Order: sequence, then C-alpha cells, then structure tokens
Amino acid sequence: MKTHSFFITCAPFHEGLLLEEVKNLGITDAKETHLGVSFNGTLKDAYQILIWSHLAHHVLLKLKEFRATNQHALYHEIKKITWSQHLTSAHSLRIDVLGKHQQFTHPHYLAQVAKDAIVDQLREHYGDRPNIQKEQPDIVLTIKAKHEDCQLYLDLSGESLHLRGYRHQAGPAPLKETLAAALVLRAGWRKRLQTSNPILLDPMCGSGTILIEAALMAFDIAPGLTRNYFGCLKWQQHDAKLWQELISQAQQRKAQGLKREDVYLIGFDQHPQALIFATNAAKKSGIEQRLILEKRNLKQLELPTSLPQNPGLIITNPPYGIRLLNNQNDEVQEIFKTLGEHLRTPRFNDWEAYIITHNREPAKALGIRLGKAYRFKNGDLECELLQFQITPSRFFYYDFNQKD
Repeated sequence: MKTHSFFITCAPFHEGLLLEEVKNLGITDAKETHLGVSFNGTLKDAYQILIWSHLAHHVLLKLKEFRATNQHALYHEIKKITWSQHLTSAHSLRIDVLGKHQQFTHPHYLAQVAKDAIVDQLREHYGDRPNIQKEQPDIVLTIKAKHEDCQLYLDLSGESLHLRGYRHQAGPAPLKETLAAALVLRAGWRKRLQTSNPILLDPMCGSGTILIEAALMAFDIAPGLTRNYFGCLKWQQHDAKLWQELISQAQQRKAQGLKREDVYLIGFDQHPQALIFATNAAKKSGIEQRLILEKRNLKQLELPTSLPQNPGLIITNPPYGIRLLNNQNDEVQEIFKTLGEHLRTPRFNDWEAYIITHNREPAKALGIRLGKAYRFKNGDLECELLQFQITPSRFFYYDFNQKD
C-alpha cells in the first residue's frame, strides 16, 4: 500500500498524549510537533486515526510542498497538481488556510487564488466547475503558510474530529470532547481499566462529556463510530472497501467491549436539563445503560451503596468562567470547600481526584495538598488539571475566611 506524509492536528498541550495514542495504533514513524503529530504511513493508518483517535482534530494528507513568492507562483504551483485525481466538477469544495503568507495580507485571498487554480483546471477538464461549500463539503483542502513557504493538504476529516456526533445539545460552556478525553487520559483512566471494578465519578458532570469519553475508552468504542461525515468519503482515491472493513471491525470491538460489566461511571449535577443532555448523548453512543446519572448538588455528594469498596477516580470541571475572570472567586471557593468536606471523609480515602481550573488559588479550600499539575487550554483560557491524592496524610486546615 502506498505511503503518504500526514499531519494530525490537536489542541495545545495534547501533543504528547496524541503521539502516545498514534503509536498505540501501531504507527511507529510518528513525531511530535507543535500542535500535532506528523507521520509517514498508509491510508489504512490514516483511516484508523479518523475512526479511533480520542485526541485528533484533523488528519491532513500532504499533497504538495512549495515556495510561492507571489500570486502568479501560487496559482501555477497549485494548478500543476492533477486535480481530477482528487475531485470532479460535481464535488463541493472548501479551502482552509492556516498560518500567514507574507505576500498575502488576508488568508481569504490565499484561499481565493488556490480556488481559482483548481476551478480553472477542472473546468478545462470537465467543462464544468465544483461548487464552493462551507458546511460539510465533499472535499476540504488546507493550506499551511509560513512566510513564502506553503504546504497543501487534503483534510481527510473534513471537520474537526472532536465533533463526535453524539452531542447535539449541551449546557453552558461544555468541554470540547477532545479536551475531556485528554483529561481522562492524563488522569490515568486507561491504567485503571486494566484492574477490576474501575470507578470514575464526576460530581459536577454537566452534559456528561467526561463520563462519555471515559466510557468510550472503557468499552473499546471508537469515537468515530457516531460520525456520519468525514472529508475522505467522497475523495476520488478513497478506499471504500478498506474503510468499511475498519468500521466493521470497530463495531465488532464495540459489541465485545460492551460485555464488560465491572466498570462504574457515575455523574451528578444539580441541573436537570444538563442530565437530560447527558442522557441523550449517552444514548447516541449506545452506553446509556452504563452510566449512573443522578440529580444532586455538591452538598448531597454520596456514593451509591452498591459500589465496590475499592478506591476510585474523580475527574471534574467545576464552574470557573466569567466569575473568575472578574475576580469574584467566593462562589468558586465555596465549591471547593464543599467538595473538600466530602472528599476528606473516610468513604473517599485513597481515591484520586483530578480537577481542571483556570485558577488554582480557590482550590486551596479543598483542604488537600496539591500533587501534580498539568497545563491545558479550555477554549481560550489557560487552565490546569490539578491532581490530589485523597489520604489523611495530605489533608491540611484551610482558613476559609482568610483574605489574601
């Protein structure tokens, strides 16, 4: 099978996790780069990432690398490609631009010149031209520009792979699916899945993204199974037989994975509408029977009596957003205080908690010494995933009334 050069994009601070994931998919020739991973591999390798990656945003197949000093050079470099090998005049097309070319003041102009080159060639070949379409076109091309250097890619994903397809509704400021997956991976959930009776609790689960991403890993469910749209499906060189074989294998693995019965995924939230969103998303993923979702606020935090007694894992995304940005931290601090009062009870002894926050200062009210901290971004916000080992030796007294 022919070898291609690929670039997989991801969110900031996900690169190392993505590299590990790619290697676990059997792709050895992979290198971590800024905001992604590059590798040389086959179309099968790329399809596996499209179907199985929890962290990738786009899978880009490199078509050409060139230098364009002006509009004329850009036009002719792109027109040199035999575009009938990739699309016909009946296809719809979109061209995205990453980076900045020093000769073009606006990325839209770069995309316009590229589009003209492609359309002119296809019109000469077919007597007609493809349509430009913004939403879910048949073919998506990406130009990466830096100074006068350009790289032209075919986007096999079409739209970001974080759009799994299971979430059509969500509450305010939901976690992006790939961020939730990164938190779950960084918290060591996969290692816990190698043991019996793994437990994951999200006491402020919102629309359930953390729980659902953890469930996909627990039951060996490919994140791409709930997507209907990929940018490769109408590409002229798409291998439909290979694709269907890989999808069928993923469906078989899901059926086998769902036979596991010793995984406990628990979510609480005080907002009924959020739990409805979580339930609907879980149904779309085929895991609604595997989640325990209950309406509870933090003051009502109690574990189901049917849970095994082994220590579990907490991963949660407490509110922070606008209140923190306005330096009004009292409510956030109260959340940590209430959560800490529960976590320091004997029932949570030897559990481990991972909490993502924009500001670690209110987390002192938890009354548990901080272990590790990992950098992430939630949208445009710089955040940290804070790790706490819940054991009495790490508890401390926090004066909740103190003001710095």
